[in-house]
Amino acid sequence: MQVMQGRTRSGISVAAGFFVLVIYLGVSTPLLYLRTLYPLIDNIRIHPNSAKPFLTLADGETTILLNAGQGTTGTSTAMEATCRLGIPSFHYIFSCVPSPPRLSRSNEYFRQYNFLLSQKKALHDKLMKNYFFYRNCAYSRNNSWWHWLFRTAIVQCTMQNLEAALAEDKENLKEMLQQPGNFALHDSPYPYFLDYILQQAQSGDRSISLMISEREPVVWSSRRISEHPEVIVCREQFHEIIHTDAKPNASVENDFYYAGAFDLITCVEHARKQDPPPQFVSDVLITYSGLQAICDSHNHHASECHSRLGEINARALQDYQDRVQQAYTPEYTINLWDKKVTTAEVAMDIYKQLPRLHHMVNRVELVLREGREDGKVLPLVHA
Repeated sequence: MQVMQGRTRSGISVAAGFFVLVIYLGVSTPLLYLRTLYPLIDNIRIHPNSAKPFLTLADGETTILLNAGQGTTGTSTAMEATCRLGIPSFHYIFSCVPSPPRLSRSNEYFRQYNFLLSQKKALHDKLMKNYFFYRNCAYSRNNSWWHWLFRTAIVQCTMQNLEAALAEDKENLKEMLQQPGNFALHDSPYPYFLDYILQQAQSGDRSISLMISEREPVVWSSRRISEHPEVIVCREQFHEIIHTDAKPNASVENDFYYAGAFDLITCVEHARKQDPPPQFVSDVLITYSGLQAICDSHNHHASECHSRLGEINARALQDYQDRVQQAYTPEYTINLWDKKVTTAEVAMDIYKQLPRLHHMVNRVELVLREGREDGKVLPLVHA
């Protein structure tokens, strides 16, 4: 009887050990493969609502599709549209990239293509890192004595670091323009460097297909301030809000460079001429939330201040859009305000209006969208 019990216990131990081994292999093996793929996964960030382009290659002439539109003008829709055209696209913290190849494409072919794409994304991430630096340093959200004593601005948000970040951005943008193939750039931080990008592209003989997404300025201003209070603008254009004793001057206002609110390089250049010179990022840049806080502090005149803030912001967008149209003549302009169009319609419109895109050899695979267009490929696809 004791022998039988010993054998039973031994059998249970073996079975338990086998079960643990199966569980271990079942968990560790997938994790091992995921660890192997981690660099690839880490380098790819797919917009949750965008299409996933299939392997996209440029045949002959290539171009960078640059959207000069400010945020909240339909840049997300424009990005989804260029994604659906099979163009690797970058928008703020999102990007869309080729899906893994089918059996007709070799893994090595895809690996080489993804390597080139990861270089573009690495540059985009560096630009975004500095953009967050500008944004986080532009305005102090907490005015407590502890914050003023130990706030990030004292340690990192200095004018010296701002100059260093700006110089780094210029070099990264130069390198971005040298990247091969077709790709699209939307939203922040690119509109802040519009003049610089176009000048560098022209001197480097890099093809740029300029487009702009526009909105009605007054409505845009209200939505931009309320929905994206952390967006940075140049302090100079909002001098009237920041300094309560400043009064609008009609003769000066007509010629004032309001579009400079979104021109980071010019903003810093003008700040260098101040006397005394600026010491911190917050002496040069400010966020909408910072401007709103200033208006709130006016007590009896807060409402008037907020109203004037909206007017200046709207004027800045109007001047910016007019300047882009007059100085650079975009190849494609779209205004989605109060319009109901599908992403596929926008994609097709972009394709028709930009002849350079006709040189692309691409195939597009769409994300399921629960509609008639589920899984369908745009008719402009070539084999």
